Amino acid sequence: MVNIEKLCVDIRNLLDEWHENGTLYKINDFPARNFPYGWCGIVSEVLAVIIYKLTGDVVTSVSANDENIVPMEIKNHMWIEYQGLTIDLTGDQFNNDKFIFPSVICNQESHPLSSVMSTKRKSAYLIGVTKKANAFDLAHVRLISMIEAAPSIKEHYESVLQGTRADAL
Repeated sequence: MVNIEKLCVDIRNLLDEWHENGTLYKINDFPARNFPYGWCGIVSEVLAVIIYKLTGDVVTSVSANDENIVPMEIKNHMWIEYQGLTIDLTGDQFNNDKFIFPSVICNQESHPLSSVMSTKRKSAYLIGVTKKANAFDLAHVRLISMIEAAPSIKEHYESVLQGTRADAL
């Protein structure tokens, strides 16, 4: 069984490390250079694929926007929901004097931004699974590969394999 909260923290730790050392910005010509600002879409879509690969489950993608939110510079956002969990690895991009979010949101509460932004939910696109990867998705595909190759993430895949083997016995 996958520990989703640990998986999310491990992925966010990798992203923070790669932001600090510049690795994150070598994945492609992705325009956002100041993680986590502007990274909600790619991170949510990548996380959706990784959760699918680990569990076989398709997550819900939540997009939110509101052009009328005055104290925020960013007017839209994306996160995912899975088995009753609200999961956001980039919500802290909204931190200001009105909002303070942790770097990882993974809990059973509604997303704090859902009270101030309009939201739309749909099944997540699974790049390379339910959605054929195209040129726009190169950064996604590279980031998925980088994350899956990291030792802290390989542990999650190994635990799933061990669980599958134990179930077969």
